Amino acid sequence: MIDRIEGLTSLKNLIQLSLYNNQIMRIEGLEGLTSLRKLYLEKNHIDKLEGLTGCRNLEELYLSG
Repeated sequence: MIDRIEGLTSLKNLIQLSLYNNQIMRIEGLEGLTSLRKLYLEKNHIDKLEGLTGCRNLEELYLSG
């Protein structure tokens, strides 16, 4: 299980990221992912929508559950 988003800064061309069904509590570590368009974070423990300012091209965000 993943409990923290980290180590992704070198993935500048990443378009889609799925971290579904983990133990993540905060959206963080996405600052350099400027190409990211889809982010799947369903079934985690996120309670605040923050940490997405660097994701300028984000079109779809999934946070249910």
